[in-house]
Amino acid sequence: MRQDGRPVVMNFTGIYEKETFYRSEKICWIDCRDIHGTNCYCDEQAEQILEERIRKLPPEGIHFIDSGNYHYMTRLWIEQITQPFDLLVLDHHTDMDVPMLKELLTCGSWLRDAVEGQENLKEVYLIGPEQKDVDRIEDCHEERMHIITQEQMHQESRRKKAEGGRPIYISIDKDVMGE
Repeated sequence: MRQDGRPVVMNFTGIYEKETFYRSEKICWIDCRDIHGTNCYCDEQAEQILEERIRKLPPEGIHFIDSGNYHYMTRLWIEQITQPFDLLVLDHHTDMDVPMLKELLTCGSWLRDAVEGQENLKEVYLIGPEQKDVDRIEDCHEERMHIITQEQMHQESRRKKAEGGRPIYISIDKDVMGE
């Protein structure tokens, strides 16, 4: 399977069958409805299947990954990046939680996994969580994390220049978007 610059649609729940935004586009459709162990978390077997399905697709481009329940797919996509890069995440959640079961990749822990395990990931810019959730992030991660909370967004204009001129991977959880 080769992408050839086409947007990727990862269909876990069948929701995209109800959408029309992609109908006139040439897309790369990845049907994931047959994979068990994927809703809000990704067990080891499901992770292996998903990695195989995206293995030949480049991490560049647009990837629609269903709902926030599958936001952990960002970690699988960025594992393919072989040069230093920064990550911009727009999300109402930090996705920096410690999972109840360490071996599980979850929608609430994928960013922590990426920060701790992706050697090419240099800086993370997280925009949108509430301050109370940011306060729960362990201090050991603050050096590489640049966070703008919901509360800060309603204050004065805040700008942060990305350092190093590295490529930026952007991940948007649809929960931050209005209609």
